[in-house]
Amino acid sequence: MAYIRKLKNGTFQACIYKGRDLNGKMIREYITRQREKDCIAAARDIEIDVENQSLLNVSNMRFNIWADKWLEMKKPEIEDSTFISYKMYIETHFKPVFGKYKLSQINDLHVKDYLSKELSSHSSTSVRKYFGVLSNIFYTALKRKSPMLELKSPKVEKYTPCVPTEEQAALLHRCVKGTFDELPFLLAAHAGMREGEIFALTWADVDFNNSIIYIVKSRGITEEGYKNKKPKSERGIRRVVLPEYLVQLLKSKRPIDYKKSSAPIFNMRPDSYSGRWANLMDKLGTPEITFHNLRHYQATVMYRNGIPDQYAAQRLGHDVVVLKKIYQHLQSNDNKAMDDRMKDIFNEELAAANNAQNNAQNVSSGNNAIKTNLNTLRSAKIKRLNKPL
Repeated sequence: MAYIRKLKNGTFQACIYKGRDLNGKMIREYITRQREKDCIAAARDIEIDVENQSLLNVSNMRFNIWADKWLEMKKPEIEDSTFISYKMYIETHFKPVFGKYKLSQINDLHVKDYLSKELSSHSSTSVRKYFGVLSNIFYTALKRKSPMLELKSPKVEKYTPCVPTEEQAALLHRCVKGTFDELPFLLAAHAGMREGEIFALTWADVDFNNSIIYIVKSRGITEEGYKNKKPKSERGIRRVVLPEYLVQLLKSKRPIDYKKSSAPIFNMRPDSYSGRWANLMDKLGTPEITFHNLRHYQATVMYRNGIPDQYAAQRLGHDVVVLKKIYQHLQSNDNKAMDDRMKDIFNEELAAANNAQNNAQNVSSGNNAIKTNLNTLRSAKIKRLNKPL
């Protein structure tokens, strides 16, 4: 954006940034007009010309300039939280490596070297995210000439969530019972709510007469800080039936004028509670159980009790396909149990067969001994009969 200032002679001057030369030096153009509004209009015309010209020669743009432009174009299409993540990737991961180069100067070897270094210090899941964003940045500008066109995204490490067992869940409940943490714990583990959904709840969202919570918003990060927004998909808008003990706990917490209150039930940000929960798990010696894993626990309870996939997906605000991916580790555990049982069955059958064979051999050995003894007796008797008197 042009910088406008009033000169001593009463006229107005605009300074317009037009990019950098081959040595990286900033290129500026100055214009002067009698009136401020004329100066602003003229500066804007120049900026539009510069922008259009740069888009025609995008391959000659430096990466840091194009990345900012790409993010600006992408902003209307993505969620605020996604925008913030992309901005962090660009500023923290991409610009320090590619920022000073023109797009046309960056080749696949540069990108391979960058990915290799990222994989040495970050998980493959994180690097896959960087890969996707970086690939889109290059492809939007260069299309089939993108240096990442033939590169493959890093393989995903197989992730199995650490879902609490029934015994662990019961222990966690006993540990948080009567504390601030009990209600968030139960809303996640027994109602399947996401962290952002829990911390966006107001008393108006709770139907005490019918034991239902209506989930219509989620608290998430934006450029202006944490704010309530719509759930990330239409499936996120849902009603969840609560068990009676959870309804009673909510009743014990509600203010007298709760029907008129628009205040959140929890006066805390989701990210702050994530840290609180992590500290609690460290103290209990179970740091692997994240707050989000409690939602997976809700899924396991429904799976173990034969709740239909469609109902379970609706309760959790998931697509059925996504839900089945969550269930995969449960099915894997069930398969292992069945595998172990099959081993036991065949081991038992083999042991029974061996016992039968041993018994048969013992009987055969006994019969042979009897025959030998009878033959010996017969032989001795014959010898006595043949003995001369």
